[in-house]
Amino acid sequence: MTQGGHDVLDLDPLVVSRSLKPQTIRLGGREWTLKRDFTSEQVVDFWQMVSDGQSTKALCMLVGDTDGPAFAKLALALPTETGAPILRRIYQAAGMLKRPDDGSAEDGDKSGES
Repeated sequence: MTQGGHDVLDLDPLVVSRSLKPQTIRLGGREWTLKRDFTSEQVVDFWQMVSDGQSTKALCMLVGDTDGPAFAKLALALPTETGAPILRRIYQAAGMLKRPDDGSAEDGDKSGES
């Protein structure tokens, strides 16, 4: 790709992004609809929010503005020992993080399995 007369190394394709249908997840005895169709730009925006301490706003991206604050309050209240693996799994299911099994199947979602 050339921009302004020089070659540009396009790294956007390396950012995890997917176009998957929403996934219902259960946390805290409640079901939430997890968005899973993010562009590479949205993935970068998500991680910038997390990095800037805007975790509630980032989690709103995943479950929507209506449910986001309640979801974030619940998810972020968990102690690190419990919350970190749960958040990692949520990020993987949403396509924000690469899953250990990425590349094996297009959808590759096994969130209903334990």
